[in-house]
Amino acid sequence: MTKATILSLEQTENAGLFTIIFEDENQSEFVKFVNKFKDDAVRKNDFKNYPQSD
Repeated sequence: MTKATILSLEQTENAGLFTIIFEDENQSEFVKFVNKFKDDAVRKNDFKNYPQSD
């Protein structure tokens, strides 16, 4: 079974955004998602609303 850590990306008064990072990975699932779709013309405008991630 693979271990994972839950990371808080951003918290507001009403909600929180979390991601996971697997023990054997060096990037979170959120970062992998952003890297995969950041240049997608359909989704590009949506990314300006996402928190910035390293």
